[in-house]
Amino acid sequence: MGAPWTDFPTRDHCIAYFLTTARRHFGNDVDPTKSPKQKSAQLSINERLADGLFGFIDPGPLSG
Repeated sequence: MGAPWTDFPTRDHCIAYFLTTARRHFGNDVDPTKSPKQKSAQLSINERLADGLFGFIDPGPLSG
């Protein structure tokens, strides 16, 4: 899945766009021809995306 370079007014707008796109991508019906591992991974990522960036902590700026 490709996405063009997009400028966002804030980091929150960028994250919201990412989450919307990821949820749409991984939220499609599980294809019955996928392997059990693929089905399991899709369900797992959907659960993780439900509440945001699943524990990601934004690092502070680097100094020097």
